[in-house]
Amino acid sequence: MTGAECLRIIRHPAVTGSVLLIVVLWGWEAVFSPESVDYAVLHMQSYELQAPLLAPAAGVMLAANLAALRPYRYGTIGSYEALSLPAWRRSLALLLACVPPAVVVLLLSSLRMGQFGAAEGAVGRIEIAEVVAPAVVVVLAGWLGVLGALLVHSVVLAPVALAVLGLLALVGLVSVDSPMRWLSFVAGEDAFGPPLPSDLMYRPAGWHLVWLSALALAVLAVTLLLAGVRRRWGGAALVIALALAVPAATMQTRPVPERIETARERLLLAPNVGQRCERREQVTYCAFPEFVPYIDAWHEIVSAQLGSVSKDVAARRYAVRQRLSIPAADEFGTSGAVPTKQWNELDASRGTPEAVSAPTSWSAGGQDSFAENEVLGFSAAFAFRVVSGKPIGGDGLTPACGGRGAVVFWLATDATEDTRLALRTVMSHTSGGYGFSMPQLGAASGPQFGPRELALGETMLARSETDRSAMARRVVSQWDELTAPNTSVDDAARLLGLPRPPAAPTDEVVCES
Repeated sequence: MTGAECLRIIRHPAVTGSVLLIVVLWGWEAVFSPESVDYAVLHMQSYELQAPLLAPAAGVMLAANLAALRPYRYGTIGSYEALSLPAWRRSLALLLACVPPAVVVLLLSSLRMGQFGAAEGAVGRIEIAEVVAPAVVVVLAGWLGVLGALLVHSVVLAPVALAVLGLLALVGLVSVDSPMRWLSFVAGEDAFGPPLPSDLMYRPAGWHLVWLSALALAVLAVTLLLAGVRRRWGGAALVIALALAVPAATMQTRPVPERIETARERLLLAPNVGQRCERREQVTYCAFPEFVPYIDAWHEIVSAQLGSVSKDVAARRYAVRQRLSIPAADEFGTSGAVPTKQWNELDASRGTPEAVSAPTSWSAGGQDSFAENEVLGFSAAFAFRVVSGKPIGGDGLTPACGGRGAVVFWLATDATEDTRLALRTVMSHTSGGYGFSMPQLGAASGPQFGPRELALGETMLARSETDRSAMARRVVSQWDELTAPNTSVDDAARLLGLPRPPAAPTDEVVCES
């Protein structure tokens, strides 16, 4: 009986449709956009995959509810009473039939995490409890469907219950600052928050898995009690469920421990603690241990930029240090201040003076993701360091004016295919006005280009797309004059043999002419 009911549930359109939808979406991405999974932070992806897997859970709930209501819908409940098989065993067969669909979901989540783990630049670690949780949710949803059929002999209950549970799941996904979200099926996180090293994350996923398992066990016990199982068996199961649920609810709803909050603040001000550094040619790269694979992507941009400048500038010593993003200064998301002084002092003491900041988020170009802002921001910060000889300041945006500004823009955007694609993404989200900026680390810190600097930089970029080596030779041959502080946009255009940009509107002036 269990096997027959399992086949009916798996073949139900709500189940097969939801599973096929996820397979098609993830499969399409793997075939036609494989770079979209590059540079994944595995401990973040471990919980981000849970939300779409709620769809199969909803399908299993509907299918199990309809299966349990079959004798009532067809008017055969009297015939069922004549069977020698006890009612509780028939209910147990339905309950067990919900397990194989959960195995399918577990396989899906495992394959998805395997895809992320095998992608280029994957960092962090897979959280097993987070990956297993969707399968337990499927079992819980299916068992709720069976229990609902025993309580209310109507097909109306399941859609209503599903809507209520869907709302509860939505609250758990969007209430990112409330510890009570862990009492829902899925506990969400800030979608715009920067990745953190795994030891700075606080997600009590293990306790959440215990909580979900306790709920499922409680539903199992109540269902079997209503179906006529011996009370001592059902009572024992309820006691075990309660013994698991109480500590799980208590532990997972605690606020973020003070030690983690303190570690986050300390690492924000002193990111060099525990970092690993690598020397590649004349550049030293320092990153948090889990994020070392990002160094390859940083070096690709850096080496491309240093290959497009004069030899004496390229031969200087440079440093890149990964830092945490700056938290918002208020509840409105206003950018916080960059602790430039502390960073500079620590960099000097660690032998990496005037290090360029690198983010904890990264993306392959052209993915239309917020991480592309960080790709472009890092490239711009390093280009500013190369051209001006000093790092970006932390007190707001730094105007990149005249010839220097145009060269910084060109170096930053023309470095690699990813930076060019990232520029298109950022430009598509920019409304215009008051120039164009390339901030990083979630703060208002980065170069800002006036309309004329932007126009000349875009012209240089367009010429590079036709013949990059020719554009680079022009820049190198005129490097000293182009990057002199007093070189204007018109002077830079003349030196490069390019047309002068049009005059900027007075309300968009960032750099004085």
